[in-house]
Amino acid sequence: MPILDLQGKAAAYEKFLRYFEHEPNENVSQLSREAHQCVDAAGSPYAGRTILLTPLVMDFDLNGEINKLNAQGQRLCDAISASNLDSNRIKILPFLGVDPRRTNALLRIDKYDSLKNLTSPAILRSGNFIGIKLYPPLGFHVAEYPDFYRGLCKRQLPVTVHCQHDSFRLTPHADKFTDPANWEEIIKDPDTQNLRINFGHFGGEDSVAETIKFKERGREEEGFLWSFAGVDKTTWTYGIIRMLKKYPNTYSDVAAFDAKNERAMAALIWLLHLDMEGELKEGEFMLADKLLWGTDYPMVLGDKDTNYTTIFNGFAEAFKRREHDYYQYPKPLGSDAVVLLEKMVFANPMKFLNM
Repeated sequence: MPILDLQGKAAAYEKFLRYFEHEPNENVSQLSREAHQCVDAAGSPYAGRTILLTPLVMDFDLNGEINKLNAQGQRLCDAISASNLDSNRIKILPFLGVDPRRTNALLRIDKYDSLKNLTSPAILRSGNFIGIKLYPPLGFHVAEYPDFYRGLCKRQLPVTVHCQHDSFRLTPHADKFTDPANWEEIIKDPDTQNLRINFGHFGGEDSVAETIKFKERGREEEGFLWSFAGVDKTTWTYGIIRMLKKYPNTYSDVAAFDAKNERAMAALIWLLHLDMEGELKEGEFMLADKLLWGTDYPMVLGDKDTNYTTIFNGFAEAFKRREHDYYQYPKPLGSDAVVLLEKMVFANPMKFLNM
């Protein structure tokens, strides 16, 4: 039998494991403190800005009583409100996890005043829910609940839906249920075409990487090993791009995007470049105006040195790269990386959140 170093493995993930041993208010304080440090770090272009965090809640217990679920939601709200937050600098406004298979799904949403009236200034009080989280791998096919989406559309609630192959799965049909093609039919419907939706993960970094084709070449001319060879329009990422460019209220975040995946980062830059050059002829909207910064914190706390700052800075540094030893990058890129990042962390999220 192989000898497993369980102590070593536990030590490597100590920060991740400790996070789930804490009370909710401790976790809220930890995340807000790390985000604050990230924004105000020396040389940061975001110093002094208000920080808006939107943690996503899951609805795991389909068979649980609605009162139990409401109590869990209230516990989170209370934990956020009770945390030692700088109220002028940090706002934490979570998304409520909802399983549309619940017969009273919309009723659960209407329990929260902030979800009934997003135009009220009162919603900016930390702890209020301001959006909805959907997670199809729990076992539902998104196309089967049109009335639910009409209700969300009528309320103009921002909705984030899990949209990558990797997932926590409670069904063998997770990929079938999660496929972004399911949403294309929903958004074509005149009653739901203005659904305010964020496709979480942009299909996943592997799908982003596969969307741009690279071919191997020698180093005789420009040094890189893999050169641009076209676009694969069959991937989940490209299916999302198709909707981002066609419909006004569609967005996609890069949460859980591994910035160390060199092919995926090169592919992301190519997609933005091709769109700026008018090569992605899928609609009138620009991809640069639809992408959002996001992170799967705390699920990405893989070692003791990982925190919000290392996650964000790792992505930002890789995103700003314009030359690479292995993958060809477009030259010149139509927009500065700093400008694109500014859109991802400020302008685009504010539009998605309908603020």
